[in-house]
Amino acid sequence: NQHSIYSSVPFALSPSTGKGKYAGGVFLNNAAEHWIDIAHPDTNGDQKILQEVGAALHWMAETGEFDVFIFVAKKTVDIIGAYTKLAGRPILPPLFALGYHQCRYNYVSQEDLLDVHSKLDEHHIPVDVMWLDIGYSDGKRYMVWDRTNFPDPLGMQKTLKDAGRKLVTIVDPHLKADDSYSVYKDML
Repeated sequence: NQHSIYSSVPFALSPSTGKGKYAGGVFLNNAAEHWIDIAHPDTNGDQKILQEVGAALHWMAETGEFDVFIFVAKKTVDIIGAYTKLAGRPILPPLFALGYHQCRYNYVSQEDLLDVHSKLDEHHIPVDVMWLDIGYSDGKRYMVWDRTNFPDPLGMQKTLKDAGRKLVTIVDPHLKADDSYSVYKDML
C-alpha cells in the first residue's frame, strides 16, 4: 500500500545477521510527510542492485531538509542505543497502558458503554481501559459531553474506576467550526 500511514518515525533498521556481519540504521530527521519504499528481490525494484545488496530503501519527503543520520555497528542493540541517544530514550508507559483496551466506534450512550462493561465482567474478560470515540461529545464537538446520551460522565467514570478500569475519551487534533462551540470561538 503506497498511502501514507497515520504517523511514522522515519527510522529504518537492518539487523545484524550473524558473525562478521554488521547492523545498520538510517534516520531521516525531517518532520514532513514521508514515503519510504522497501524493495527486495521479489518486488519490481532494480534487480541488479537488489541482487548485490539484498534490499533497497527509497526515501521521499514532501519538503524540508534531507538531514540523514547513518548508524553502523556489529550488534543491532548498539544501533538502537545510538538512535535513542540521538532521538531520545522512550519512557515506560503506565502499567494500565500495557493491558487490554476495549474500543469501538461508537458507543451511543452511557448505558451502552456500561452494558458492555458489565458483560465484560459477566464473561470474565479482563479489560483495563475502555475508550469512547467522538460519540460522547455534544454535536461532535470535542471536550463537550453529550448530556442527553451521557448524562453522568463522573458517575460513569466512577463505575469504571471502582471495577479497576480507566476511561479514555478520544480527542482528535481538530475542532469543529461552529460559532456556538466555545472552544472554537476562543481560538479565533
